[in-house]
Formats: sequence, structure tokens, C-alpha cells
Amino acid sequence: MKKGFFLKLFIIIFIIAVIILLTFIVDFNLIASGSSPKFCLNKIEHSENSTEYIGLGYKIIKYKINDQEQKLKVGGLLLKYDPEFIENLQPPIDIQGHIKNIQNNNGVYVVYIETDSYFTKKYKYDKAYAVVSNSTEIESIDGTKKYKKSDVKVGQLVNLYFSGNVQEIYPVRGTAGKLVIVEDLEVGDKDE
Repeated sequence: MKKGFFLKLFIIIFIIAVIILLTFIVDFNLIASGSSPKFCLNKIEHSENSTEYIGLGYKIIKYKINDQEQKLKVGGLLLKYDPEFIENLQPPIDIQGHIKNIQNNNGVYVVYIETDSYFTKKYKYDKAYAVVSNSTEIESIDGTKKYKKSDVKVGQLVNLYFSGNVQEIYPVRGTAGKLVIVEDLEVGDKDE
């Protein structure tokens, strides 16, 4: 009698596990493709970039990085939403400051950036010279607008990410891998 009971219990548990697995697979694939899930029991909108889906014994949290990219975190019901997840994916900003000077030496742009406040631990540097090359990505803060080197102006508030090694002298010098225009202000004249 015990053997038959345990066999029935095993079959029931196996069927439940298969149902949970199938609902998870269907929902995961739908969420990954940008569609709405079919079997989720609850949906929580944390922000315009984050949605939490609660299913039968599982959670799927979708973090929208930009219009083309998203990250999914999958786990059990104890999986927690992380409001800083998207920020933690981004590389740390080397310096945020206003462009104080631009030199154009035969098409080679060198920008001088300086923070307006006291040096903080949030950024690595408080002053920097950066070469803006043809491979430097220049974009708006939301990533929707791309710029050319000639669009970079004195007075703009920018986030600078260095590419490769930098010269650890003061102020630091290196090549800009990415330049994000935070505020598109023209406070001065561009030096040619």
C-alpha cells in the first residue's frame, strides 16, 4: 500500500512540475520576444523600464535597457526587483563636467572637461583632456540621438568614458570611447 501511495504522489508531483516548467518556458519566450505572457498570475510595473511577472512558482523581471536591448532575470518567487540593476550594467563614468575648451588640430578634436563642483568619489577624475576620434560614440543622455564631432560645443555638460589606457598625469589625458551629452548648452565659443 505504501509503494502505491508513493508512486501516485510521485506522478502527481511530476505532472505539477511539468506544468510549471511548460508555463515558465512559454512565458519566458513570450516576454523575451516582447509579447505579453500567457500564464503569469500577476504583473507589477516598477517603472517604464522594468516589469515584474509572477507565475506559477517563478518570477521573470524584465529590465529594458534601450529600445533594442532588454535583460531578463529569472528565479523563484523570492527573486527581488533591483531598482539599480540598469545603472549597474553601465560602465562607470570617468568624469562628468562641462566642456571648457575644444581644440581642433587638423581634424583631431581635443576637449577639456572640468567638473564645476568639488571632486566627488562618484567619478574618477575632476579634470580631463580627451581626444574625440572618429570611433568615439557621441550620443544624447537617453541614447536616442547620435552626434558628430562637430556637434560637440563648449559649455555642454557631458559624461566621458575613456577608451583604453589613460595618461595618469594631472589633468588626466586619454581617448574618449564614449561622450554622452547630458545638457546641450552652448555657453561659450568653440575654439578652432
